[in-house]
Amino acid sequence: MFIYQINSSLYGKTFDWSFTEECQTKQYYDTWIPKKSDLIIYEKDKVIRKAVLQELWEDMEADNQFIRDRINAKARARRSKQNV
Repeated sequence: MFIYQINSSLYGKTFDWSFTEECQTKQYYDTWIPKKSDLIIYEKDKVIRKAVLQELWEDMEADNQFIRDRINAKARARRSKQNV
């Protein structure tokens, strides 16, 4: 299992995080978009954990949108190719 780190701007320190066990192989798929429940923050305090999870989710949103856009572009190209 890979453990990543996020530098929290809210708390000014680094937190460890990873994907859930079920998502360890999915994270390498080109079209996989993680859900918030797929992320684990390694912190004992529940309030801090939720805040850091939200911060991480907001950081990942740009990457998730890029994947969505790429999937939609492929689908549009495939549909236009079928109509010809």
